[in-house]
Amino acid sequence: VGVFSGDEPSAPEIKEQAKNIGAAQKAFPNVPYFPNLFPCYADATKTLKTDSYYKYLEEYGTEFLAKTSGPRMISVDFYPFIGANCEKWLYNYELFTDTALEYDADMNMFIQSCVSGDGSHRLLDEKEIRVRVNTALAYGADSYSYFLYTPAGKGYPEGLVDKDGKPANMYYHAQKANAETASLENALSISV
Repeated sequence: VGVFSGDEPSAPEIKEQAKNIGAAQKAFPNVPYFPNLFPCYADATKTLKTDSYYKYLEEYGTEFLAKTSGPRMISVDFYPFIGANCEKWLYNYELFTDTALEYDADMNMFIQSCVSGDGSHRLLDEKEIRVRVNTALAYGADSYSYFLYTPAGKGYPEGLVDKDGKPANMYYHAQKANAETASLENALSISV
């Protein structure tokens, strides 16, 4: 998808990461350099370190996207099947679509594909993965990524593959969703 500058930066961290745009574009001129942003349910003052989520996206637009001369990307990991987050999911996608259109940026959406050790992330079934992928595409996503491919210790003990690198159940669900998306790739101008 591109060169990943970091996960869920605060507004001040976006400004810091933006300092590397020129070097990243010089080294990798044909791919976007981008962070994965916080979803809209993040606390504006404590987590985003700005006044509001609108301000956070505005700062990403002006401090990062506007300063990018090559390919631009906006990315988020919003997991709607966790707690009460579902009500804000489509709202967040709408805000991302607006920002992408304003700055002529591609959109990448992360799809939940892990279970967490604390129980906050659960394994999705095939229908839920398809809902996530197709909703991202309906809102204009140009690509999507899975979180998480391989297990990451006690925090995320299961991903698309198990600790031995063998496909887990979600791997096959994702494989089916990817095949469906790939069949539409040319028509939708997306990257699987």
